[in-house]
Amino acid sequence: MDYLTQTISEARIYEWEILLGDWMFLAAAGLLLFELGRLALKKALRWNVIGDAATNFVTLIAFIGIAFVLLGALYVGTYYFFYEYFRLTTIPINPWSVALCIVLADLAYYWEHRFTHRVGIAWATHTVHHSSPHFNISVAYRFGPLDGFFPLFFHLPLLIAGFNPVLVLFAEAIVQLYQTLLHTEVIGKLPRPVEAVMNTPSHHRVHHGSNPRYQPVGLCCLT
Repeated sequence: MDYLTQTISEARIYEWEILLGDWMFLAAAGLLLFELGRLALKKALRWNVIGDAATNFVTLIAFIGIAFVLLGALYVGTYYFFYEYFRLTTIPINPWSVALCIVLADLAYYWEHRFTHRVGIAWATHTVHHSSPHFNISVAYRFGPLDGFFPLFFHLPLLIAGFNPVLVLFAEAIVQLYQTLLHTEVIGKLPRPVEAVMNTPSHHRVHHGSNPRYQPVGLCCLT
């Protein structure tokens, strides 16, 4: 069991994050092609579906421009500032802390997602994500202009608790990868124990329903 407490370097976590980003792109692209191919075989593929998917990726480009160009320095700088000056302790990077940080990042995502559904200015940008009349993997990349801004505040407690900024960013990437894969109609209901514990595509389809009363369902990411 010593490997569970063996220290993992920041460089290794960063390598994992880069690799995770590559796998996220390949998984999303493959699943989208499968979804569109499935519709084509059913003779249900329409130009409005393709156009909507293209629109989703246009919003992704705008999101990347804002989140990575304008907010990238703010995120990294703020994370390291709070970690350097306000952390209560220093949590080593090992398999235990990686797992715990992912769980806490999921909890932070829940409260951030709840905030975007309850507070007007946040909903004004998040509503873009819910505005598509279709539901496929491309909808995961349908972002409002400020969707990359609000998560910053909800992850600061992890830095204050003592988690390394590189680890927090990696945990956020894990959460986003899982969240991406929830946006599909290809995967039906999973076995009942899984549906009872995990957030699944069937839960997220309900969350994206047109009836506002069901939108509070599935606010978390992993569970």
